[in-house]
Amino acid sequence: MRKPLRTTLFLSMVVALSLLVPVRGEAQNSPDRDTKEIADYLLTDAGLAKYRQAVAKLQPLAAQLPQDCDQEDRTRSLNELAAQMDGIP
Repeated sequence: MRKPLRTTLFLSMVVALSLLVPVRGEAQNSPDRDTKEIADYLLTDAGLAKYRQAVAKLQPLAAQLPQDCDQEDRTRSLNELAAQMDGIP
């Protein structure tokens, strides 16, 4: 991913997670595992530091990814995304 795209994606995630905080009570009653997992997530300073460190370590691998990654955007579950990422060596 290009750096501006990564920054935009990161900021979008932060905003989305902050919007989900008030919905937490409703998500606990939801049978959807993905919704519950997102609602239960709490971003701490330590977690953010780990995320930034991981992004920095993965930076060299970005050049190896196909350049058409943005063309694969479609709504999928977290499990499908995890399986796809696990399939990439």
